[in-house]
Amino acid sequence: MNPATFYGNPGMMYAPPMFPAPMKQEKGPVGANLFVFNFPRSFTDFDLYNAFAPFGNVISSTVFIDRQTGRSKCFGFVSFDNPESAAKAIEKMHGGLLGGKTIKVQLKREGSTSEDLEQDAGEPSGSKASEQNIKAGE
Repeated sequence: MNPATFYGNPGMMYAPPMFPAPMKQEKGPVGANLFVFNFPRSFTDFDLYNAFAPFGNVISSTVFIDRQTGRSKCFGFVSFDNPESAAKAIEKMHGGLLGGKTIKVQLKREGSTSEDLEQDAGEPSGSKASEQNIKAGE
């Protein structure tokens, strides 16, 4: 039997989406939240999720969006469900290429504001997190 699942019209079969449904950004436990910057402007929350999913259970990912232009600010957050996965992601991804750009990956400073993070990424303030945040498994 075909492993695809029926959705909607029983006459149409297709596989479930490969990405979790959009949701609000969630923080993982201390030491499991990453600040990622210098990724390609074209990257979405889903791209960020897919880049970090091999290292553990990603509970959410967010690309920051400039409020005035609606374009990515080329930085965002990835949250894992445990610090070990985050450490593995930092070890493997920091300084690596993602979409042709050398990315920087570090632990998010607990209690930091978006303005602090924008300074770290070399961006002027005035961004907001994308509304297309995702959570694994939903």
